[in-house]
Amino acid sequence: MSTIRSFTQDLKTGKKVSLGTFIAQGDRTTKVAVATNFALDKKACTWELDPFTKIKSTHGYIPNAIAWNVSSKGIRLHYAKYSIAAGFCGPPSVLLPWGEVATTKAMSGKVKKRIYAYGIKWNKRGEFYEGGAMYVATQGRKMTMFFGPVGFGDGSCVYGVRSGKTATLSAGMSYYNQKISKIRFKLLDTSSNPKISPASLTKGWKPASAKDLATIKKAQGKIPSARSFCRG
Repeated sequence: MSTIRSFTQDLKTGKKVSLGTFIAQGDRTTKVAVATNFALDKKACTWELDPFTKIKSTHGYIPNAIAWNVSSKGIRLHYAKYSIAAGFCGPPSVLLPWGEVATTKAMSGKVKKRIYAYGIKWNKRGEFYEGGAMYVATQGRKMTMFFGPVGFGDGSCVYGVRSGKTATLSAGMSYYNQKISKIRFKLLDTSSNPKISPASLTKGWKPASAKDLATIKKAQGKIPSARSFCRG
């Protein structure tokens, strides 16, 4: 069993290895993973952590870890006492599975986009757009998704990473009394712009057609991306 430390030692070279070798601690996706796994492990944390705030004096601010230990399951981050949600999260440590975190290098590169549609059309009688769209942005292993009705800015953002042909994402916070949960999508490939497996899509959802994209552009004024809707 590995011990808690503020560095990891490379057994081949004997040199210290920084936390950045394993995860991008300051990235939005990592903060979301921290908030999500704390909430699922310590139920009192559900309303306490805010992965989106950068204001250190804010109650839900997530600080940098002071130590960590690694295992085959993932990386466990340890925080200073009372630094996480004023102590409401209990012992301040959280395990982040390897499939839910990535390094800065692994989440860099060109942002690739895909859009999925559900029943998009113009309702002539009511004079409004029907249906919804799911916007997916992939940057290396990093994935951001936005789900929302066409013609409106409201919707939900989820953040996460992909590992092989599985993507694990979460909103990172509890909204409208809904429990924090992880969303997993199966991917058809491991390319720089992977397609979501039809088996992971709810009935009625499909890759957006040229007609869908034209309707989205008309409704939104442009074809948006997950990054334009979601923070980070």
